[in-house]
Amino acid sequence: MKRILITFMAFGMLSCNPNRQIKERIKTGNFIGIIKNGNFSDNIGFIIEKDSVSFKVFLTS
Repeated sequence: MKRILITFMAFGMLSCNPNRQIKERIKTGNFIGIIKNGNFSDNIGFIIEKDSVSFKVFLTS
């Protein structure tokens, strides 16, 4: 009985490998949008870049 239990446990542990297709969230890139408040609206753009130490964010309007 112990062998069967150990076999099923080993099979279960070996068959549960992590999903390698899931990638980390992408934090860099170009993001654009529109800000609206009352009768005011403006187009904005964010450029997010990463160097070896930290992130850099640039805003265009």
